[in-house]
Amino acid sequence: MPAPAISAPDPHAALFAEAHRLHFSERAPARALAAWDRYLAVAPEGRFAPEARYNRALALVRLGRHVEAMPELAAFASGAHGSYRRDDAKALLDALARDASPP
Repeated sequence: MPAPAISAPDPHAALFAEAHRLHFSERAPARALAAWDRYLAVAPEGRFAPEARYNRALALVRLGRHVEAMPELAAFASGAHGSYRRDDAKALLDALARDASPP
C-alpha cells in the first residue's frame, strides 16, 4: 500500500503565522487585522482562509467595528464554511445583538 500523500505546505503560512501571533500572543487587534488582510489578499482560498476570515471578524469585534464583522460572522453562522465555527459565530452574533439592543 503506498504512503498517503502529504499535502504541500501552504506557501503563505508565514503570513498566517504572523497574523496569528499578533492576534493571540500580542493581542494587538489593529495590527492583527492588517495581517489577516495581508494573508487573505494573497490566499483568499488558501488552506487557512476560513480561520483567517473568522479571526479577522474577531479582530473587528475587538476594535468595536461590529457592523463590519457581522457579515463575515453571519457567513459562518449560516454554514457558508460548513459547520466550521458555525456555533461560535451564532453565539457571537447573538451577543453583539444583545449589546446593540437599547436597555
